[in-house]
Amino acid sequence: MRRFVILSCLYFAQGLPFGFFSHAVPVLLNRSHPPEIAGLSSLLAIPWAFKFLLGPLIDKLGPGRRKLAIVPMQLLTLSTLIVVGLLDISEARLTPMLIGFFLVSVFSAVQDVATDALSIDVLSPSEYGSGAGIQYGAYRAGMIIGGGGVLAMVDHMGYREGFFLMASSIALASIPVLPFREPSASGATKPAANRGPSFLARFRKFIVRSESRRLLLFLGCYKFGDALAAGMVTRWFVKQGLTTSDIALSRGFTGGLAAIIGGGFGGLLVRRFATRSALRWLGGLQGAAILVYLVLALIHPVQIGMVPMDLRVYYAASAFEHFFGGAATVGLFAQMMEASDDDARATDFSVQACLLALVTGVGLLLSGFITKWSGLLGLFVVASLFGLLSPLAVTFLPRRAVAR
Repeated sequence: MRRFVILSCLYFAQGLPFGFFSHAVPVLLNRSHPPEIAGLSSLLAIPWAFKFLLGPLIDKLGPGRRKLAIVPMQLLTLSTLIVVGLLDISEARLTPMLIGFFLVSVFSAVQDVATDALSIDVLSPSEYGSGAGIQYGAYRAGMIIGGGGVLAMVDHMGYREGFFLMASSIALASIPVLPFREPSASGATKPAANRGPSFLARFRKFIVRSESRRLLLFLGCYKFGDALAAGMVTRWFVKQGLTTSDIALSRGFTGGLAAIIGGGFGGLLVRRFATRSALRWLGGLQGAAILVYLVLALIHPVQIGMVPMDLRVYYAASAFEHFFGGAATVGLFAQMMEASDDDARATDFSVQACLLALVTGVGLLLSGFITKWSGLLGLFVVASLFGLLSPLAVTFLPRRAVAR
């Protein structure tokens, strides 16, 4: 139980500021900027797409030494939030917040690589499904607080209080981590410089496997439709006439809570069935959730001066999207854990996670340009098509586990 508490605290600390930035920035930009500019805000999270470069360095630390990377990154994250909170932030002056978003992305990406390796260190293979659920659930819990609670509070009180609250929450989440003693693998007492393959060798070892290439192709296809839709759903909510508080509660709180429950559902499916079978079903349900927005966009098209539908419709659509999107993500995490080799856990997992982040980033980026060319309705058509085809991506998965 203590292992799960430690992992929950670490993933919560990642999700808290990211939840605020990923919900606040799109809302502010979609109010006063064209869709392609709002879509470009996804580039602020680009450090997550390149965190695989850190994997070999974390593997050099080895089991028993992951905290040497985790704790400093926690301190840098909360320090950045405090500094940004002391600056003058407003809708007309977003530059300090955007810089803060980028720096927090860098620190969180480093912490994430080390925490992913730590999770594989402390969990047995039979616990990977539960671990993936904890990983996703705690991260989304942080996003609920940051993207729902803090964003709603900022709407009523101000940015400074919101940033200070996030910094305090990360400090509290770091306390249980400090006394935790990591398990050490055999040979962990050897000097780090002499342990295992070199930086490039670890990376090449994963990439050259034919099974790995098939796995990466699967990851590149499975979440693309979901990423396209996610890029402009907030803009659709804004154009539908919802207030910042409505968006915060529907996308941040209700959606985040549904994602946590959905993550648990995904973990149960992975434990009950083979990961491959679970991913096929979850991919289909994820695609159906995207299709809901297409149906709503047809029923209630965007027009000037429009009055929103019953708010419960938006809450239900957001909950449906996040529930099945979260369930599919947990299935992916379990598959990624299974495909991580014992002597290169940080490298193998981070390479897969980075491709997933890159696909998501490309989807978010393209969503703005597709919306500019074809409107929100056209975007939902394209996203639904890719989403409903995502179960076919499971055919790319190798028949045997990559690392075994």
